[in-house]
Amino acid sequence: MRRHTCARGDCELILTRPDPRLRPGVVGYCSYRLTGDGPRQRIFAPGGAVSLFIGLDGEMSAGHTGPDAPVSLRRASAFYGPHLHPKLLGHRGTAEGVEISVLPWVARLLFDAPLGELADAVVEADAVLGRCLPSLAEDLRTAPGPRARFDVLDRHLLRWTASADAARAPSPTVLHAWDLITRSAGTLTVRDIAARTRWSSRLLELRFREQIGLSPKRLARALRMERAIGLLATGRSQTDTAHAAGFSDQPHLSREFRTLTGLPPGRFLNHLAPGCAWPTVAQDSTSSFAFVQDPAGAPRQDSDHGGTPHPANAHQHQHQHQHPYPYPYPYVSIERNPR
Repeated sequence: MRRHTCARGDCELILTRPDPRLRPGVVGYCSYRLTGDGPRQRIFAPGGAVSLFIGLDGEMSAGHTGPDAPVSLRRASAFYGPHLHPKLLGHRGTAEGVEISVLPWVARLLFDAPLGELADAVVEADAVLGRCLPSLAEDLRTAPGPRARFDVLDRHLLRWTASADAARAPSPTVLHAWDLITRSAGTLTVRDIAARTRWSSRLLELRFREQIGLSPKRLARALRMERAIGLLATGRSQTDTAHAAGFSDQPHLSREFRTLTGLPPGRFLNHLAPGCAWPTVAQDSTSSFAFVQDPAGAPRQDSDHGGTPHPANAHQHQHQHQHPYPYPYPYVSIERNPR
């Protein structure tokens, strides 16, 4: 586990990886406690993961950025589908809970989530978990601490994995295409991906929307934006960032920022509070937590709990995703005070 308190002292995060039998599809868990007198919003870069937030205390607002994209939900628990636009998470006062970060096809496999309908959407958690949510939330509330909460999550997800319908498992070709896109950080063209998978571009898009939620082109855009935000947050110039993240030039980067966030890069990053551009915990997958760590702090690292991967695990496909992201900050959150 990794425990971290952000520089202002109003955010405590405890992050860990799940039971090895759930990897790599279940990326990780985060137990969070957020405090503050006034309303706060946290902005998270787009990416390939989907997130399930289960609130245990307080209420949070959920939505995403961009034009005509106001905060859309006010619940303690929420499910974020695959997203192209940066997402928003707001709270007033204390909010406490857990986040489960999973790859999209895992949400489809375990929860029968209709990913094609959930792209860029935020819905109540019970719309995805259904009758499973009350028992999970109750077990989390009665757990005596973060480690016990993580054990609860392992227990529930392992049980759901054992009973998952194999018909909802992802296609090996879709997984291969996912790997090509994420390894290139969104810089491969759809034509190249289709040629390497030996599927037509149309068939690839249909299967991707069904099993991932985003089309290959939209996933690539999300990954390029994710990388650009991470690079800019480390101090790289917009010109260097545009080149490194696969944009044709700096104006192209600026146009994409405006399209996806409603703001140019400079104004978007002006919301950055000192000590709140947080690189993620290192992952063995292509996705990461929405809540990540503050580089100004020195998080304490405890050992992960052990375990042996189960060969029958529904997430253990022949096509494993053991590689890290090809860039250092795969998921950056930016905290701001809304006007």
